[in-house]
Amino acid sequence: MYDNIPQGGTSPFENDLDDAFLTNVLSESPRTFDDNPFEEVEPTEKRFLGLTAWQRLFLSILLFVNVFVIGILCLLFSGRMVPPLP
Repeated sequence: MYDNIPQGGTSPFENDLDDAFLTNVLSESPRTFDDNPFEEVEPTEKRFLGLTAWQRLFLSILLFVNVFVIGILCLLFSGRMVPPLP
């Protein structure tokens, strides 16, 4: 069962790599982070209704204010809310 254990502390994987392969790998220039093996794709900007983020924020705030004002006016005109006048 333990017949294939190497004697003398040598690794069984020591002779698996060819010397030509090692010299080829070591002679190549090291890769840097600037090297990109993939094709560079420009990020596409996601837009909803063709609006930027600030425009969408502004429109959502305007929509909230409109709903608030119209809701208060409806409550006032229907008599369900009475303004606290002195």
